[in-house]
Amino acid sequence: TASVSRTLTVRDVQLFATVSGDVNPTHLDLELVKQLGGNELSAHSMWLGAQISGLLGNRLPGPGTVYAGQD
Repeated sequence: TASVSRTLTVRDVQLFATVSGDVNPTHLDLELVKQLGGNELSAHSMWLGAQISGLLGNRLPGPGTVYAGQD
């Protein structure tokens, strides 16, 4: 068993947008989100996938693990 705790920051979202190429304004432009009726930016769902991949590859079971998918 392993666990990790991480707080997603605006900087994390900006960096993920840059490396993934997903620059959808709902992730980056709070004023637009408010105009659309929202009140906060949306995180990239694959950011969580990347965290899971990191946990599997580094801790469960460890180095050399390949995260092939999930159901």
